Amino acid sequence: MRLLKYSLVFLSGLVVLVVGGVLLIPVERYIPEAERGMSALLERPVKIGRLGIHLFPVPHLTIGAVVVGEHADVALAELEVRFDVQALLGHRCVVSQVSVEHGALAEAAVAELFEWLMSPVPAIQEPVYCQVRQLDFRDFHLDVPDMPQDGVSGSVRFTGSNDPEQILLHFPQFDLTADVRPKPDGTFHVDASTPGWGMPDIPDMKLEQVRAVGDISDAGFDMRELTGRLMGVSLRGKGALSWEPVWSLSGEVNLSGDKVRHEIKALDGRMIGFDKLSGHGLFRSRGGNPDQLVVNLTVDADMKSSGFVLELEPQAKQPLSFERFDTHIAYTPEAIRLQRIDARLAGGALTGAMTLLPSSSLFRFDLSPRGVNPQPVVRSVDDALLLSGVLDADIKGVINLDHLQDFPAESRIDGRFDIRQGELGESKLVRAVNSNIPKTEEDKILFDQISSELLIDDAGYHLSKLKIIASVFNAEGRLNIAPDDQVDGVLATDLKGMAGLVSLPLRVTGSLSSPTVRPTGGVVAGAAIGTALLGPVGTAIGIRAGALIDRMWQGKEGAEAPAAASEKSSGQMKARGSQGAGSPDAGSDRAQVGKGSEAVGERHPQAQPSKPVPGGQAQSIMPAILSD
Repeated sequence: MRLLKYSLVFLSGLVVLVVGGVLLIPVERYIPEAERGMSALLERPVKIGRLGIHLFPVPHLTIGAVVVGEHADVALAELEVRFDVQALLGHRCVVSQVSVEHGALAEAAVAELFEWLMSPVPAIQEPVYCQVRQLDFRDFHLDVPDMPQDGVSGSVRFTGSNDPEQILLHFPQFDLTADVRPKPDGTFHVDASTPGWGMPDIPDMKLEQVRAVGDISDAGFDMRELTGRLMGVSLRGKGALSWEPVWSLSGEVNLSGDKVRHEIKALDGRMIGFDKLSGHGLFRSRGGNPDQLVVNLTVDADMKSSGFVLELEPQAKQPLSFERFDTHIAYTPEAIRLQRIDARLAGGALTGAMTLLPSSSLFRFDLSPRGVNPQPVVRSVDDALLLSGVLDADIKGVINLDHLQDFPAESRIDGRFDIRQGELGESKLVRAVNSNIPKTEEDKILFDQISSELLIDDAGYHLSKLKIIASVFNAEGRLNIAPDDQVDGVLATDLKGMAGLVSLPLRVTGSLSSPTVRPTGGVVAGAAIGTALLGPVGTAIGIRAGALIDRMWQGKEGAEAPAAASEKSSGQMKARGSQGAGSPDAGSDRAQVGKGSEAVGERHPQAQPSKPVPGGQAQSIMPAILSD
């Protein structure tokens, strides 16, 4: 026991002497010798700022402020070299790990490093004096031509002959991770991936789960396998990236998706989706540097889908649904174009084209539905309105997506529509019109045809040359709906079911939630005078006379106003540019209509009511002859 005790004391003292000797040795004196040795090994001047020897937790060296090359091509802030203790005891030099914190490689050093990595592995390996197993580095700046990189991190595992066996890299600028494995012929097998990569100025065009697998040579990257996801759609294809003589990118990709649902940021989070989607496309780009590859990227793809849905109004109970939607997509950074649209919508067909301009947030379209049931289309915007039938239309326009919540502000849509054999109802405006017309249902109008020219702009919704052929009446006229839901219009109504048609011009005012529909001033005056002079028979004669008075006075002022307003609107929009961000002034239209009504009232002051007559109350002055 006493011998063991003395032995332990001796060993403890020896350890203390060794540790104390290591700590007390002024290792700074060995810096010049270390610089000469490293300079000879690297064949270029090396400067070392600090040098330290440590025993715990394992024996290692620390080297600080290292500069390599006459022009400081390589600068390393801190190196830590850890040795394999077991190998040292066996008289072998084995470095288990080299860790480098904060470094920078100039363009010349990057080129030389790449050239060394690309050199073929010699068939006969020379023995190495000191084997290095692994190199770890963090927070490096690489002065890569046309594409400088900051914060690069990674690790390199070496073979027994100190040749790279596996290189792991992470580029935070692209959030790109690459697994690189050198091949005997001097090329590299690369498996690179990134969780996401976005297009400039297009938040919805973000590629997710991108992965490229292939071989890199000194001239380019042959991507034999290219996968990713875009808006929930799977992408799979192949491509080629080269940087000699200029940067270029090309390839092809297949698209597929099932039960896809995605929120579109450009449409304020509105949903788009497909039951099934398939397609094939080509992509290409050229540029002087990698950034220009993104700027100049173009994509052409043919897409087919079924069960395509688009949420137009978040408050609506159902989105707009297409049985089928086929199109050709042409993408450039300036525009996303949907060309040659061929779709099935609500039992009919839809053809045309659409364009999205990301830089200005403008959405342009030119569409022609044929044989479409308008009810599902209306339900995607308004749950309450009833509008069925067979729709044909030609509509084109531009919508500013930045003002989508304030629609129709900064937008313009015009065209013409025709609806046949349907119903219009579940609207307070329809009830107000029907209250003035005998033999009509309270809540809806059964019609053979409704047609009109349509203009939507800053001033609201404008229906001109409006024509209604219904079961018990015909009507022609105009209707304006302002952005605050105020309505203004005139309907020249001809009542059916009598010995000859009876004309009954109606004036529409108020709001959509509380509309007022009443006979115009001339009709009220004519009916009152005819009833006073000739009784019930005179009522019908008075109505005809009143309609003639309205046509004489309002035909010049009120009826011409819509055309003038439309011409004024068109002129203002053309003056503001082809992007359609302006709006015409509809105030002159309403002013002309008001002027015409006042003129009629002045000619028949005794028939001017003391207050507006709500829709339905004006019917009390009509005799029973109108209901026969």
